[in-house]
Amino acid sequence: MGNKSYPKRRSRRRKNEFLRFFVLPLVVMLLIFTVAVCFVLGVFDGGDETDAESDSPTETDEVTDAPTDTESEAAATETTEAAADDTTEDSTDTVDFDTLYGALCEAIDALGREVGICAYDLSSGYSFSYNSDYEIWCASSIKAAYVYYVCRLVDSGEASLSDVLTYTSSDTVYGDGLIAARGIGSDFTLEEVIHYTVNISDNEGYYMLVRYYGRSDFDSLMASLGCDSLKISSSRYPDITAEDLCKIWREIYAYSDETETGAWLYSEFLSVSYMRFISDATGYETANKDGWASPSCNAAGVVYGKNSTYVLVVLSEGSYWTIDLDSFDAIICAVDAIMEAGEGE
Repeated sequence: MGNKSYPKRRSRRRKNEFLRFFVLPLVVMLLIFTVAVCFVLGVFDGGDETDAESDSPTETDEVTDAPTDTESEAAATETTEAAADDTTEDSTDTVDFDTLYGALCEAIDALGREVGICAYDLSSGYSFSYNSDYEIWCASSIKAAYVYYVCRLVDSGEASLSDVLTYTSSDTVYGDGLIAARGIGSDFTLEEVIHYTVNISDNEGYYMLVRYYGRSDFDSLMASLGCDSLKISSSRYPDITAEDLCKIWREIYAYSDETETGAWLYSEFLSVSYMRFISDATGYETANKDGWASPSCNAAGVVYGKNSTYVLVVLSEGSYWTIDLDSFDAIICAVDAIMEAGEGE
């Protein structure tokens, strides 16, 4: 019987031992390792998710306690803008005196005339003047001083508002006023004559008052008030200073609270319908009596300004018909700015 050669086969016992001692332990180890890895990864992932939930603020917290970056930037912008507004307002309200005075000098240079200015705050006593002792022709601004004098005569019993005054040829100036229109020989009460003299600056009315109530006593009153330039002994229309006319307007203002006659006279100045240079320039209410003619253009009275009440007198040389009224208005407004700034500047 021939012999065949075949590869040798392992016995079943040795195969079972291999599985038992090598393969099975390896499989078990792999399973354990896989489970361990999955467990570890699962724990860490769960921990991150839990921490994220616990650290996240609630919806209420986000609105109330923790503004977003956008909200913080908006708040910062608003604060900055508010601060900028405050700074702008302060810089607008704060103007130094040199700037205000410079604006006045520019207006005077533009006018190209000699001027005299005097202003006085009736509450604080603050005053401002420029060339205030320079004498300029009074024009009709002298009429305020004279009717003040006549009303003082009424209070003392030396005259009455019901006195009758007759218009004569000696009272004729230009013959174009309401009194002249009534004709020579027409009668008027003192109250009427004062009204026409103040309200429409009637020249015939002023001449009638001077003829009836004189010059010397008026001059004495002006001297007692320290207003020598307002004397009319040599001329009904003298050269005057802004300082003296300012003093008279301070007296007129005070007089308005002293007697009924004073209050009535002041109401006449408040209702002037002819020549209101200060009101036209500033838009403010004024009690005034201005004057103009060929030699001069004058503004004078009490100004009810934005923040203060003050007397203002601006006298200017030069014909009313040729003067630069825009520059004259600019002078009035420049002085108003100085008086509104007051002592703070």
